[in-house]
Amino acid sequence: MFFMRKLIYIAEDDMVSFYFLEEVLTPLKVKIKQAKNGEELLQLIHEKVPDLVLLDLRMPVMSGLDALAVIRKNHPGLPVVAQTAYAMTEERERCFQCGCNDYISKPIRKTALLKIVEPYLGLS
Repeated sequence: MFFMRKLIYIAEDDMVSFYFLEEVLTPLKVKIKQAKNGEELLQLIHEKVPDLVLLDLRMPVMSGLDALAVIRKNHPGLPVVAQTAYAMTEERERCFQCGCNDYISKPIRKTALLKIVEPYLGLS
């Protein structure tokens, strides 16, 4: 039987954060691609729509929220989980108003990440 691995795009410009996310998610047997800014993320999505996007809100070139606006216009059903070190209530509310499906604060804990991500991948 042929098994299609789920595809996750991680939009994260900080390599330490990216490697942590990759290490936590790899055991789920998913395919992971990195975008270092919002423009790279939109290009990846244009080439192939993933099953899930993990989106850092503060990135160079194009912010996560700017990229999210384009994603919601073109792919309204694509699950997007925001991630940021700035866990203020206002920013969290803004994420949901802009169309994020979920939100996780940095520093990210492995158990919290898996609890949020697994349902979007059909693993819970």
